[in-house]
Amino acid sequence: MVPVGSLCTLLPLGVNLRGGDRSTCVLGGWREWMAAHSAAITTTVLAVLGTKSIGDALTGLA
Repeated sequence: MVPVGSLCTLLPLGVNLRGGDRSTCVLGGWREWMAAHSAAITTTVLAVLGTKSIGDALTGLA
């Protein structure tokens, strides 16, 4: 899980370091997309975490 979590930091950093002037456009596009879809992103993350918690609880009952 740590490598997946670190991608949230390392991927934009890598794009910024390697992309030069083009990186501003790419990262700006990512930012706009995330701002437009923030409700769906939040809902998906919370649904995954909730499903994991319920699954762990059901496994603990058995």
